[in-house]
Amino acid sequence: MTSLFQATIAALEDDRTNSNNYGLIGANLFRGGERASNDTIFLVLYFDNVDGLQKFARSPVHKQAYRWLNENRRRYPHLSAFHETFCVPAGCFETLYINTAPILLGNTRSLTVRETLETCG
Repeated sequence: MTSLFQATIAALEDDRTNSNNYGLIGANLFRGGERASNDTIFLVLYFDNVDGLQKFARSPVHKQAYRWLNENRRRYPHLSAFHETFCVPAGCFETLYINTAPILLGNTRSLTVRETLETCG
């Protein structure tokens, strides 16, 4: 688990260092405890365009983490990875936070209420 966690942290640091190159607008790293193993690591990245996401997917640090997971999947059958990609028209989203610090989409660097209301009504 340590190697995958280190690869995840390296990917996150690379994203932040190269955020302009990748179009990264936000990142969140969570550790979940919903299973008895208490070993869920959840990394959420937000990109402002699919081209930036593809650049990151082809980056050396991402390839290294992906390679490690594939090479070790039989040794660590409880480890998994997934991704979901959603293309959303600019401003057509909603985030709501009550008595909490912004996280996930609300923690990105390029969101404004005005843009959302003007675009989606």
